[in-house]
Amino acid sequence: MAGESDQWHEQGPFLIDASVIIDYQRAQGLRVHKVLGSEIGTAAISSLTPGHDARDFSLDDCRNLGLKIIEVTSAHILAAGELSHLGVYDACNLILAQENRCTLLTNDRRLWQAAQARKVPYMRGLAIMVLLVKRSRLEPSDACGIARRVVSINGYLTPAIFDDFCSQIKSYCRSCPEGRHGLTATGGRRSTRKRIF
Repeated sequence: MAGESDQWHEQGPFLIDASVIIDYQRAQGLRVHKVLGSEIGTAAISSLTPGHDARDFSLDDCRNLGLKIIEVTSAHILAAGELSHLGVYDACNLILAQENRCTLLTNDRRLWQAAQARKVPYMRGLAIMVLLVKRSRLEPSDACGIARRVVSINGYLTPAIFDDFCSQIKSYCRSCPEGRHGLTATGGRRSTRKRIF
């Protein structure tokens, strides 16, 4: 699946930004991260994410999901200060993704644009479900339900993004009758450009 980053990787390892954790947590879809880490590739988070950047997400939550924690050092914090257009948490995630050769998962526009500029592989939050459906690790109907909840929670994810997501999911359900998984358009304007959600 091509998209905004030519460096998009499907194998991981993946570094998950707080924006994705928070969206999936609120949408009751955190099991997606567990499946991602156990079935596709290593899934990790910055040590600043639990209890800080994602305040309601604890170290125990990380362990329960099998997420690897990558420690942020004082050197990372100092390097983050040089990326003045990003907050410290986002800058550390970008640095850690680059340093650990991870694909960065984020819903934060400034962060994925910074990743793109530095040639750090990235994907937006909904793309992980497309990957899991493609690999038969997540049912299309489950992916659609979680995506619907994520889009309703995150005001930056438009109906057009949801429509594009549904189109991607449908492409892996060719044998299914139209509409079987509830993958119907939301009335948003469809983009002609492929996205990494």
